[in-house]
Amino acid sequence: IFQFNGSNSSIQERAKALEVLQYIRNTYHDGKCDIATIEDGRLMSDAETGEFWGFFGGFAPLPRKTQTDDALSTKALPTNKLFCVVKGHAEPVDAEPLTRELLDTNKCYILDCGLEIYVWLGRSTSLDERKAASGATE
Repeated sequence: IFQFNGSNSSIQERAKALEVLQYIRNTYHDGKCDIATIEDGRLMSDAETGEFWGFFGGFAPLPRKTQTDDALSTKALPTNKLFCVVKGHAEPVDAEPLTRELLDTNKCYILDCGLEIYVWLGRSTSLDERKAASGATE
């Protein structure tokens, strides 16, 4: 099993990838296969690296992420949207800007930030309401 670590990957991302690979090896291969780690930017001097790139038709350097790429990707993201969960359905809350005062402790809310979704569960909500909020996020 190959693990490819991109040049911009963090130590946490690399550790999580290794954890997933170990799970796959132990669950689906009875722990009887090898894990090879490929670092972006290493040429084909290593046998494992050469084998990895052979599956893709040969080595090709990947472009590094630049600040302009980050700026372009953040412009394309939608604005944050707040939804109130009512009877298991998410209903949009029309308010600009979003403030803490919009949240009622008797209700559950979903905040859609484009790449991430957060669920806010009011203190006074029942277990059924909390389950409905979790289900509404899907």
